[in-house]
Amino acid sequence: MDMHADENGRALSEAAFEVAQWIILAAYIDDDINDRISFRLVAAPRFIATITPIGPRFDVKVSTGAVSAIVDVIARVAATNPIDDFISADSLRELGINDEETAWDFVFVAAMVFLALHEAGHCVAGHLSLMTGPTTRQKKLSFSENERSIITALAGAANDTSLTSLDISRMMELEADGMAADLIYSDFLEILATFEDHIPSGSPPSATCRLELIRLCTLAMTIVLGLIELYRLESMRSGPSLHPLPLGRMLNIVGRRLQMLQRNTLHRNEDDAAIVVDIDEPEEVIDIARDAFWLMMVVDKALGKPVFNSLSDELVTATESGFISDLQAYMSGSPPNRTDAGTEFSELASRAGPYLRHLKTFRLCDFWQLQDGK
Repeated sequence: MDMHADENGRALSEAAFEVAQWIILAAYIDDDINDRISFRLVAAPRFIATITPIGPRFDVKVSTGAVSAIVDVIARVAATNPIDDFISADSLRELGINDEETAWDFVFVAAMVFLALHEAGHCVAGHLSLMTGPTTRQKKLSFSENERSIITALAGAANDTSLTSLDISRMMELEADGMAADLIYSDFLEILATFEDHIPSGSPPSATCRLELIRLCTLAMTIVLGLIELYRLESMRSGPSLHPLPLGRMLNIVGRRLQMLQRNTLHRNEDDAAIVVDIDEPEEVIDIARDAFWLMMVVDKALGKPVFNSLSDELVTATESGFISDLQAYMSGSPPNRTDAGTEFSELASRAGPYLRHLKTFRLCDFWQLQDGK
């Protein structure tokens, strides 16, 4: 994308909001719920992405600072990595894309769609209803304001007084990440449709091309999660983070990617071979895990701070090995425990049952119908 064109970033952001709300979300939630969510850009220099309940409506705000930050990171990635590090020249030709700028635009739009769907996830998952209750008064999503009632409600429902506000916050963030990732990995072709002028008419993209587009979506989500952690580290806030460790958030997202591939939910035509990831084939999981870790290292370099690899550069291989092992455990149903992030993820997952059961009454759609708290 034109990294200096603010208007281009705004226009693509608005396009991303349209895709997120009226194409992707509209396929899963009722119109009366979707109509109550508004997405808008607000002028603010910092990286901000929030959702606020205002009466029966939900106001999703993404700052112009977030747009600029994503554009800047993409520019830094593009300066050190040619686009064919991420998507092959054959796939670009198949899509009719003749310039790198359009491919980077796709990454930007995917990042903005992820932000929008993540925030919407807090709404449709019932997180806001749980935290604010029925009210017409504007109330920000604040754990400190509602901590006592939240903990009391969840602890009572779960008969578990050990749940803390940090546990609940991190569970909510993982759940919103997971919903956004699931929707993007299932409906990424809708993002591609934003660039319909570049896509030849006729058959959908080939299986190989779709897999590479999924990889670009993973890069986009990695950029967003990296920026969220960077701004947290640079903020003046003290105390532990309300968010899970970044490596654990990526474990969640890449696990969703593998599960989607395994379910073979990719859009394909009859001439395409089925795209399936066999978790009984360790090399397939290892290859995707290793590639995802490489994307994290690319983003760390662009950010100028190791937000995903908290260890020293000399120990990056140990972090990669731990991430691969944790992802293999995740896919096999065993608790990830090779990294601090994997251990945190396992502990949250092991205690999420009562939390998920309690949230059932607050859900605004049936997206989680299979998540019965088991």
